Amino acid sequence: MNKFLIIIVLLFTWFLPHLNANSDGAETILLNRLSKLPDILVSYGKKTITKSDAVKLLKNHDLTDADDIELLERLKDAIEEQIYLDIVAFFLEKYNFKPSYQMTYDYLETSQKKLPTELVGYYNKGQNLSVLASDKNYQLTVAALLYLKKHYPETTKVTLEEIEFFYRVNQNIFRYDAQLAVNFLAIEKKIENSKELINKAHSQLKQGVKFDNLAEEFNKNLPEKFYEPAYQAQLLAKAAELKSGEYSPVLNLSDSYAIIMVKNRESAKYIPLEHVSFFIQSIIESRKCAVELERILTKALELIKVEYYF
Repeated sequence: MNKFLIIIVLLFTWFLPHLNANSDGAETILLNRLSKLPDILVSYGKKTITKSDAVKLLKNHDLTDADDIELLERLKDAIEEQIYLDIVAFFLEKYNFKPSYQMTYDYLETSQKKLPTELVGYYNKGQNLSVLASDKNYQLTVAALLYLKKHYPETTKVTLEEIEFFYRVNQNIFRYDAQLAVNFLAIEKKIENSKELINKAHSQLKQGVKFDNLAEEFNKNLPEKFYEPAYQAQLLAKAAELKSGEYSPVLNLSDSYAIIMVKNRESAKYIPLEHVSFFIQSIIESRKCAVELERILTKALELIKVEYYF
């Protein structure tokens, strides 16, 4: 599948952080790296892509560690993507389906409201939709998707059976792992009267002193090693025996005494299908649109002669 089709398939990753353009200095460096290439890099139809155009195409790419071979590969990918974008733009214009800021903003806003808030990490509620909707490529991509949905409903429609099948096959991405929230208080054995101090703390807990308050006071001067993975693993192993809201007896560890409390415990569970059905529909729909768009682009590319000069 070509680069533009991948963009269509991944349309619903628009919520990822937006890249910032490189500085003028970085663009100058990039232009210098391309200095040995001919001024005109590619021609297709009545259009050409020059070295200056190439710098603009690559300005959002992190090429800091790219050698000359990788730079050329990334350049070819960016040019190929631009050719596909131009073809789609021409195609949409031909059918009076013009991309616009408002069309893109409305689409992104509607999609954001329907996306599942449970899928932490899949989208960012605070993303600036105005910035995204101003991006010409996003506008083109959204317009293409909406055009295909409108004019090719038979091939882009998503059925309930397809949504349910996707949910079953990919259920792990909709799974919450078991959650365990704990707190602890501890003291090194080498501290004078450490056993008496930890026993006193345990007595205070029995008398109703809040665990968090006592732990905050008790752990004031606790060495950093008590917060490192090796020590925390010992505590979590003991926490496995406790119910939510319970605290342990005094734990006699190798170099310390500790008490651990399970503040909250949640079993692993799956996000219900009805909460993620729109998300799934969006993925399947974009894939179907990609297939349809590939068919259209394949026909268009047969009529356009693309020549590379590097």
